[in-house]
Amino acid sequence: MTITVGIDNHDTFDFKVYPNPTTGVVNVQITNQNSTITEFRVYDAYGKLIRVVDGVGANNYSPMQTAQIDLSGLANGVYFVKPVVDGNTIAARKVIKNQ
Repeated sequence: MTITVGIDNHDTFDFKVYPNPTTGVVNVQITNQNSTITEFRVYDAYGKLIRVVDGVGANNYSPMQTAQIDLSGLANGVYFVKPVVDGNTIAARKVIKNQ
């Protein structure tokens, strides 16, 4: 029996979140040609869904895509940004929010 815990990793999916740590708005830079991101979900360190932000859209197929997520209204702490493709979160990046 094999038990796997974690987030699926897609070979063609890559994204970066910066600046990190942040005091407010973070840029999410996506390098991906095979998936359409419908939204980003922001979770707190306890796994609670905090915010849902529209993705880059179905009509934007450029290999380098950028979205912005405003975390300025959130308390200082650790958050996770997860892009959603076909209803599934496919990766996660940790973001530290301070000040």
